[in-house]
Amino acid sequence: MLGRFIALAGAVVKNAMLYILIAGLCLYVLGMFLWRELGALQKYQVPFLATTLFFILVFVVAQTAVLDRHRQSLASIELGLALLAEQAGRAVDVQVYEDDQVYEATRQAVQNARERVCVSYLRSHGPNPVGAAARHIQACREWALSSPHHRFRRVILHSDEEAMAEFLATELAAVRAAKVKGHRYGVKLLTESRHAAEAFSIGIYDDDLVIITYSTDSHRHVAFSIRSQDVVNRCFRFYFESLWGSATDIEKCIGTPAAAELPAPAEADR
Repeated sequence: MLGRFIALAGAVVKNAMLYILIAGLCLYVLGMFLWRELGALQKYQVPFLATTLFFILVFVVAQTAVLDRHRQSLASIELGLALLAEQAGRAVDVQVYEDDQVYEATRQAVQNARERVCVSYLRSHGPNPVGAAARHIQACREWALSSPHHRFRRVILHSDEEAMAEFLATELAAVRAAKVKGHRYGVKLLTESRHAAEAFSIGIYDDDLVIITYSTDSHRHVAFSIRSQDVVNRCFRFYFESLWGSATDIEKCIGTPAAAELPAPAEADR
């Protein structure tokens, strides 16, 4: 809204001189008409013309000075807005979440993403198949399948735990459903943990938001988000790319599960 106002003000300033000249000519013509009707045109024509031209000249000079000051003010405002925009790109906004708030925040971040989402799941057991975690995972699949311009990537820590096997089967089905439609839903597995303890998982949404999550046990989740283009691109982007480069495609890692283990493609689309 402020940008539109400044653009409108700039247009008015640029055209103000033309408006002033038109108004001056109209006043001059009106004055000449009135003097002629009063029968004093011949006697006062030269003084009236000289006086009119003098006042127009003074008015134009004064208005030119005012317009110059307005242009300088607009230039200062535009420079200030540019600096504010640059600072906004570097500003850091930190939020903290707990338990169900964690997956609700990540779900909203996925739905609000414009082009790409990069997430990791580095827990040794699979996510809860119901509740906030399930809604987050479903939102990821729906977002990836909603547009061919969306790019989704997930790195998962491979585990033989039963719930994890079920999760990997549904992820494999989602990968295949996306390929059929020509969409990009990529999943890779890390076959070895890099940490003695459970690692932090991250989610990067476009290029200005990262959400970092940690589970102390199967019932408690904590997370914090950082909204900063500078922080995301200089720190966490490289971390995820390192994970992605060290992982293996899910189709190569777990083989081809039986059809009975996979959900129908329609389930991945819902």
